[in-house]
Amino acid sequence: MLEFRRSSFCDDPVSFLSGNSIMGKLVGFVLGLGVTIAYGLIWVICYISDRLFFRRKKDG
Repeated sequence: MLEFRRSSFCDDPVSFLSGNSIMGKLVGFVLGLGVTIAYGLIWVICYISDRLFFRRKKDG
């Protein structure tokens, strides 16, 4: 996530800081939201798989 921001900042720092600051914030927000959603989905999948695994373990 930080490397995306760093590369876009290094490519065009002036427009990133002045003209496209809203776009930069939007990109950062979207990236952060995507990472948060992905982390949440991974946590849910791991939680469900753990529950199923324990349930199978008890049955077996």
